[in-house]
Amino acid sequence: MWSVLPKIPAVDAAQTRTVALAGDSMMAVGLSSAMMRQAPRYKDLEFLNLFKSGTGLARPEVFNWENEYPAMLKDARPDFILVAIGANDGQGFEEDGVVYPFGSEGWEHIYERRVDSYLHMLESSGATVVWLGLPPMKADGYDERIAWINRIDYSVVRASPHAIWFSTAGVIGDSDGHFRDFGEVGGRTERLRASDGIHLSDDGAALIVAKLLPWLAAQAPAVKTPEETVK
Repeated sequence: MWSVLPKIPAVDAAQTRTVALAGDSMMAVGLSSAMMRQAPRYKDLEFLNLFKSGTGLARPEVFNWENEYPAMLKDARPDFILVAIGANDGQGFEEDGVVYPFGSEGWEHIYERRVDSYLHMLESSGATVVWLGLPPMKADGYDERIAWINRIDYSVVRASPHAIWFSTAGVIGDSDGHFRDFGEVGGRTERLRASDGIHLSDDGAALIVAKLLPWLAAQAPAVKTPEETVK
C-alpha cells in the first residue's frame, strides 16, 4: 500500500486550491491541527473543516454521514478532500433487524457498501479524494481490526478513478509498516503517537502533513514572456 502520491495538476499562479479535511477523530486529532500550523506557508491553499470526532461509517444511527456531510459542506466545492475515517468502525452493527458481528461476511459486504457510498458522496462535488489509510495501532487485537478496515477501504478507493489511496503506515510506521511510538522528526527523536496508541501526536501528524501539503500546493511554473526568453 503506497505512500507515494501521484502527479497532479499544479496550482495556477494567483489561484487557490480548496482542500477539505474530512473524517473522524483521526483527522480531528493531530492531522487537522498540524495542517493549520503549516498552512500559512502555502498561500495557495484554503481549508474546510468537515470532520467530527466520535463518528464513523459503522453506526449511521448514531451519526449519519449521508445526511450530515452535505449540511457541513453547504455550497462549498473543494478541489481535494483529505479523508481519515474508520477508527471507530471495528465493531459489529445491526441493519434491518439483523445483527452482523465484526468481520462476518454480512458485515464486510455492508461495510464495503457504506464506504463506497461515502466515497461517492465526497466525489459528487467534483473533488479528488485522498483517502489516508489508518495508521498501525499499538494494541494487537485493535490493529488487526483496523487492518481489516484498511483492506476494505483500499479495495473501494482503488476502484475509483477520482480517488487516491495514501498509506500512512509508510510514513508513521517502522520499516515494516508496524506500530512505533517514536521516530525522527527534524533531526530529533520525538513521540509519533498519542498515549492511547491510536491517534497521532503533533509530531507524528507533522510527518504526514509534510508529504501532503507541498504536493497539494505545487505551483505551476511561471510562463516567460518573449522578452524574458531573449534575455
